[in-house]
Amino acid sequence: MLKLEWDGKKECLLEHTMPTDKQLIINKDKSVNFDTTNNIIIEGDNLDVLKLLQSEYQSKVKMIYIDPPYNTGNKGLYKDKYWKSKECKHSNWLSMMYPRLKLARELLRDDGVIFVSIDDNEQANLKLLMDEVFGEDNFVGDIIRKTKSTTNDSKTGFNMQHENCLIFAKNKTLCSLVGEKKFFEKYENPDNDPRGTWVIADPSARTGSTFEIKNPFTGKIDLPPKGRNWRFCKKTFDHYVNIGKIKFKKEHKINERGFILKRYKEEIKSKFQSLNSLEFTDNKFMNQVATKETNRIFDEKLLDYPKPQNFIQGLIRSATNTNDIILDFFAGSGTMGHAVMQLNMEDKKQAIENGEDPTLVGNRKYILVQLPEEIKEGTDAYKAGYKKISDITIERIKRAGTKILEENPNIKLDLGFQVVEVIRIC
Repeated sequence: MLKLEWDGKKECLLEHTMPTDKQLIINKDKSVNFDTTNNIIIEGDNLDVLKLLQSEYQSKVKMIYIDPPYNTGNKGLYKDKYWKSKECKHSNWLSMMYPRLKLARELLRDDGVIFVSIDDNEQANLKLLMDEVFGEDNFVGDIIRKTKSTTNDSKTGFNMQHENCLIFAKNKTLCSLVGEKKFFEKYENPDNDPRGTWVIADPSARTGSTFEIKNPFTGKIDLPPKGRNWRFCKKTFDHYVNIGKIKFKKEHKINERGFILKRYKEEIKSKFQSLNSLEFTDNKFMNQVATKETNRIFDEKLLDYPKPQNFIQGLIRSATNTNDIILDFFAGSGTMGHAVMQLNMEDKKQAIENGEDPTLVGNRKYILVQLPEEIKEGTDAYKAGYKKISDITIERIKRAGTKILEENPNIKLDLGFQVVEVIRIC
């Protein structure tokens, strides 16, 4: 495996093992539904928090999503510059990320996954760093998200419209992601087949058997297309005919195959497609959509480059089940917490529509970590009265929970959170 080297690596290699002199203290005044909630928002340096979470959450988190600083040097609400000179542009950023990723890995369940959003400033370095921390054999893939329609880069003539999201598993052999729901509208049962609805399937495959199939009604003889084979052997073919899975046509055009192979809905193992690397390239996942979302929540513009909630929901659905724990230790405006609550609500509503027990689904729990970094004077957030970035995180979750409750007053859902603060041990 190719190893990544940088100035300061030796000094940071053991940082994740160093004990912290901090502790976690609950703040009931900032919390919502303190006594009944399973959600947590932690105000503190995420390096300290990741160390403190080990005692209770090691090997218990199913999914981690982070949107760390991209190290672009852009000025904004969040710190996004980790260098003083271009010679060390990447070193400090890598030293910041390494111990956090090491600790994050320890929190994941054996079947857990981590998603990390990043752009081209550090994507290549991040991939090598995560290869080292998680093992290159545990690299699952790289998702592309469309961020904008145009960048207007007149210097090079190149239009950069996307960013990346790297996926690593703690153990890839246990990783199982899902994508969009499959649609079954085309499945019908015109011949009243006792096995239920079906669609016509392709009977050919790259490998298999080759033999003549004769239609007993019309006498037409079929062979697989050139370079292909039947996906079944002669014995299986005869069995399919007997059970009605293969049906001969009584009438057909000259160039038509004389039989059909049925694929039954009941044979579909999963109701979901695979997670597609291009699943989030539609315009609805762009930055401007996320900006409009947060503007509606706060009634004004406060944030730089938020992530759209539908993108985060898609990742959550791809990797988690109803009772899983989800961690975001670069929480920002709290999009992850909002997405978890919204997705839980949608699952409960679907269960009610299906006549199922809604208490058995939609019970995912989140842990958000955000540094209580002071907001600079003159920014939109400061003018709106917010003093710390974590104040925005907490306020967003409060407002999102209130809105979800207003729209769904009869559905019981955990819309609360415990606020926990990091303080130094005296």
